[in-house]
Amino acid sequence: MGGELDFAVELHEIAPPAVTGVAAVLEPLVVVEELFDDGDEVLVLEPDIWESVDVVPVALADAPFVIRSPSVRLDRAELRTMSLLETTCVAPVARIAPPAILAQRPAPIDVMRRRPTPPGAVSKTDLRSHLLALFKASRCASPSDLALVGIYHRVPGGAIGSVAMDAESLVIRLAPERRARPATLIVGRVKASEKLVTVEISA
Repeated sequence: MGGELDFAVELHEIAPPAVTGVAAVLEPLVVVEELFDDGDEVLVLEPDIWESVDVVPVALADAPFVIRSPSVRLDRAELRTMSLLETTCVAPVARIAPPAILAQRPAPIDVMRRRPTPPGAVSKTDLRSHLLALFKASRCASPSDLALVGIYHRVPGGAIGSVAMDAESLVIRLAPERRARPATLIVGRVKASEKLVTVEISA
């Protein structure tokens, strides 16, 4: 296409509208108060105070005044009785079984320790008779099968329950139910079984 496009815009001037206005008169409310002018000097007036006078009637001047105050009065107490409810209390009879009484002795009383009497302090006659009694009680075949442990004087004869060796001391356990008597205890040892053999001789 060989044609040309052409757009034309036509502009026209328009006169502005005329300005119209309404004139109004403003009348604000202004309150003006006139103050009293005392001048240059300030005058202060003192208050006029009169003394108070109590006026009392003559009839009441000499009469005593009655001062009333609140009081509390308690009426007599009223006793009211009421029957108690009938109740029955049932409880089992308390029975305490008698305690068991066990007769015992302290351990230090039942056990005592003794050291042997030196052989030199025993006479030859007593030593011979003690060794012979020990050999008969041991029932050994030969005196060489038995060894002397010691001879102990002032022991409770008849109340000895058992004996044992503790180092160089002989521990004697007593039998509380037996009655003791002064005696001499000869203790020996069987070499084959290391068993202790004892025999008591009354002092």
